Amino acid sequence: MFYQSDYFEAKQDDDCLIITINTKGNPLNNLSDAFSDSFKECALLASKNDSLKAIIITGRGPMFSAGAYLPELMSQDTAGAARLAQKGNSIWSLMESVPLVTLAAVNGMCFGGGLELALCCDFRIASSRAKFGQTEINLGLIPGWGGGQRLVELLGRTKALDLVLSGRLFRADEAFEMGLIQKVSRPKELIADAKEFLKPYLVKNKQTIALAKQSLCLHLEMSQKDALIKEADLFAESWSLETTKKTITDFQNNNSDQKK
Repeated sequence: MFYQSDYFEAKQDDDCLIITINTKGNPLNNLSDAFSDSFKECALLASKNDSLKAIIITGRGPMFSAGAYLPELMSQDTAGAARLAQKGNSIWSLMESVPLVTLAAVNGMCFGGGLELALCCDFRIASSRAKFGQTEINLGLIPGWGGGQRLVELLGRTKALDLVLSGRLFRADEAFEMGLIQKVSRPKELIADAKEFLKPYLVKNKQTIALAKQSLCLHLEMSQKDALIKEADLFAESWSLETTKKTITDFQNNNSDQKK
């Protein structure tokens, strides 16, 4: 076992870490403040593990996650609610920036903060039994863990408005059609499909993957002008990697052989 808590378990499967949300005594797999602490610790450990190239996040049973743990939220004043939102935001952003390829394998119900967790992954696939919803508005709330911003970036403002303002539920087929997920799987094949989906990325150099992910997030942090300068710096860093020159040389030699 790579990591275990009362909220999830993380097992290493070759170069993938499979995190399964399974909150003790909470069949809805709600995401509490303590979940966030454990999740952050696990993500940081995974980031530093040289044998890992990817993280798959899924849930146990019929639930991926129904979102935030409401009794905890109800105990907060306005300042406390802001603190919980900011903390969740920072941890989801950490997940977005880990130097590994990340994929949410949505096995079942994925609502509110659960969907926000899935959105911070690089890719998403889902079981045909999965249901989605950015449901906060049904409780008089709005997304607080980055869901609104990531939906706009992923789907555009109009579709994001539809999902956030209606709070409606939708199935995996519609999630695929709108571009929210990349594949719909048979329930029993979900994890196998997740590993198969990741194969094209796992054969690439891990350091280069990390630099590429970093470069693709620059627009979130700075102006286009500054992002272009930083991207050039990251390109130079990728050029300086020990494996890069050998990869380019092998590529050139293969092309030369094919021309003969």
